Amino acid sequence: MPVSLSNISWHQNGSKSLPYASLFFPALFTILALYNIKEPVSIPFIKLPFAIGILSAWFFLPKPFYHPVFWASLLAYFSILLVKDFYGVANHHFVACYLLIALIQYTATSRHDDELLKFHIRFILMIVLLLSAVQKLLSPSYTNGTFFQFEMYMDIFLKPMKMIVPGWQGAIEENLEAYKQLKSAYPAKPDTILLQEPISHAALIAKMCSWFAIIIEALAGIALFVKSRRRFSHVLLLATVAGVFFFRQETGFLAMLSCMGLLLAPAKSWRNIWLFCFIVFAAMVATGAGLR
Repeated sequence: MPVSLSNISWHQNGSKSLPYASLFFPALFTILALYNIKEPVSIPFIKLPFAIGILSAWFFLPKPFYHPVFWASLLAYFSILLVKDFYGVANHHFVACYLLIALIQYTATSRHDDELLKFHIRFILMIVLLLSAVQKLLSPSYTNGTFFQFEMYMDIFLKPMKMIVPGWQGAIEENLEAYKQLKSAYPAKPDTILLQEPISHAALIAKMCSWFAIIIEALAGIALFVKSRRRFSHVLLLATVAGVFFFRQETGFLAMLSCMGLLLAPAKSWRNIWLFCFIVFAAMVATGAGLR
């Protein structure tokens, strides 16, 4: 049955099964807008018309977050970027597309199915976290710790440690300078460099962190899909978020995880935790802190 704009029953303040929807929708739109502004992959002659259209929908549509056209416009734009540079977009670009498809289905019917939306969010979380864990598990450079070890030497992994561990910053500066010289000489002058350990037992630390990431992501994905109302499931997701933030600071991805945690929050305390996490990560995206 076709759905007209007049017979859609909006419930902007959320229902009993979605009490935090009024926070989830603007939070998701905020991080999508920030990601679009900061993302280097763009098509200027398409970006501007879409931006005008989306902002027009924001001001002229009644309650745009509950309008399928609003989310469909965002999906169209994100899909164009995805086709343009499939391998260049961030991982959370794919997560954004999954979420937008779920929101279009949710808002396009005259009777919103809150439980179905929650199922889709749980399913997206499970798939994203499980696939991430499987991808890491199948990567020898990840399971043996060399991936994190190299990133540690290049000031990507465990960046906050340079403010705590004496000598960390000095070793990192030496490594970056040596790597810069190697890149400038290669391939005309093939050579090798010896990178300095910023901390003793760096290889063991990197390997332990690699396996922690694999295990905690898998457990969080399964727990949230099976028992999303249990506080323990959110503890696992929060541990995943903390791990990603401490290891790589992928702030855009973390902001989207916080959005989904916000919608599934089992209590006001968890609502406040996820909202605070989102604010921190969104602010880091806006100011250019973290990776992207």
